[in-house]
Amino acid sequence: MKRLTRQELFDNAARGVLKQGRRALDANGGCLYLAGNCRCGIGHSIPDGHQGLQYKGDVEGLVGYHLDLADLFDAPINMSFLKELQRAHDYAGTVISWEGVVPDFASCFRKAMRDIAKDYKLNTDSLDEALTSSPESVE
Repeated sequence: MKRLTRQELFDNAARGVLKQGRRALDANGGCLYLAGNCRCGIGHSIPDGHQGLQYKGDVEGLVGYHLDLADLFDAPINMSFLKELQRAHDYAGTVISWEGVVPDFASCFRKAMRDIAKDYKLNTDSLDEALTSSPESVE
């Protein structure tokens, strides 16, 4: 497998998560790499059929258990970045404001992804393209 750049990982997450319009969750509300037809941000970079899609746990555990994914994601160098992508998916739309309002998933995910792009000097074209074609959040 060809090693993915940060830009490719970002693009896969932005396009995939916004297209599905919601988080990939188990029956108890826990985030998964693959849940039905949905994937988390990192899950969109895991090849179809790979056992890593069934893994339950954080990205450090994922790449520690599936060394081919560690290589694909260039994990030793990108671990902080991978954790941020995971958090963008896992926590978007879950924080209640002081006014008691839960923001919608898509807006929170977009903001988190824009912050990541700024921090890592990434192009946001894929995020902008996904926004024009993404469904409204259904979570």
